[in-house]
Amino acid sequence: MKIKINLQSLKSPYIKLILLLAISFLLSLIRPILLILGYSIADMPDAVHYATIVESFRGNANLFDVPSAWRIRILVPLIASIIPGDAYMSLNIVSLIFNLLAVFFFYQFLSFFQITPKQQFLGTLIYIFTAPTIVLGFTPLTDSASMFFTIFSLYLYGKLNEKPSRNNLKIYIMIGLIIGLGVLARETVIFVIPVIVLWRIIDERIQWKLLFQFIIGIGLIPVIIYLILIIFIGPLTISGISLSRIISNFGDLFDERTLATIAQLTFLLLIGVYGNYFQIVKKSKIMWKLILGMACFLIPFIYAFLFADMSFRFFWAFFIFAIPFFILSIDKLSSKTDQEQ
Repeated sequence: MKIKINLQSLKSPYIKLILLLAISFLLSLIRPILLILGYSIADMPDAVHYATIVESFRGNANLFDVPSAWRIRILVPLIASIIPGDAYMSLNIVSLIFNLLAVFFFYQFLSFFQITPKQQFLGTLIYIFTAPTIVLGFTPLTDSASMFFTIFSLYLYGKLNEKPSRNNLKIYIMIGLIIGLGVLARETVIFVIPVIVLWRIIDERIQWKLLFQFIIGIGLIPVIIYLILIIFIGPLTISGISLSRIISNFGDLFDERTLATIAQLTFLLLIGVYGNYFQIVKKSKIMWKLILGMACFLIPFIYAFLFADMSFRFFWAFFIFAIPFFILSIDKLSSKTDQEQ
């Protein structure tokens, strides 16, 4: 019996997406074995707190033994507590699931930038092979969940912008609900709100009544959820600016994982700026949406540098905008090369 393979079916977007998910899944599992960019529990003091929260939901620990900065990030530990077994492994599994969901929706998200299917595949592959995705895709942390909710919120906005509906308010509230759930994973998800608001202003002429309705729709639920968390779980404690902390954080930039992340991000941005220079100068909507997206996520990055412990993890969100920025430059660079020849 001869087995015939339809080559056209291999080009199907579904096959490509399955392949990308398989690569991400295998890479997440293989990375700890090969110790690629080694990352152990000793490198993740946060993981101890999340494991304690997991055990608190299982009735084996006290939630209030965990510092408030971590105590409000209850979503991932809550899901992990349902999975039987070691708390760290349960957190790993939940992290992996959210990482795969982030890959899935990042692939869909790229389609909004008017790129070819090959470029969409390439962009998602780049995302999978970024240092944070490789390292954090299977770890007992909440970063994968944070990335998923950020990407998914932007994807929902893209769908809204692609097909305007009369039930816009319901869609706004749905986006707000997703962001609100994301806040339960990691509070930095809330910075996707100014990104979406700025994108809305760029995409449409400003009608203040509709803009106000939009801001209330997507922002009210996350803010309410965040306030409830602070009231019932405990207020956040913010330490003052310390010169020793800043010096320490500056030193952490030379960690191998952070250097790998910075190198990848810098490469994408340099090529992106070079290829898209004229579009940036001409105030292309797409280019400035991506630039403003990165600018909004500079806020939690600067906060972490001044008040918390710096890590390569805080660079991860920039790749959401840097990758399409890079992909959009490919055609322009090839046309420049053809003209020079």
